[in-house]
Amino acid sequence: MSLWNSFSYSFKEFHYLFFSVVVIFIFNILLEYNNFLNFKNQKHYLIDNALLTHQ
Repeated sequence: MSLWNSFSYSFKEFHYLFFSVVVIFIFNILLEYNNFLNFKNQKHYLIDNALLTHQ
């Protein structure tokens, strides 16, 4: 019974660890995607400015 308790406790700890890793992974992907969108918008903005100044 104590073995089962320790096993369930370690499984719970592992569960929390796994959950935190997944959350950090998703957060990282969202940040990367946000940076990519900002970079794309900045590129469009620079291109639009260049076109406007050439006209």
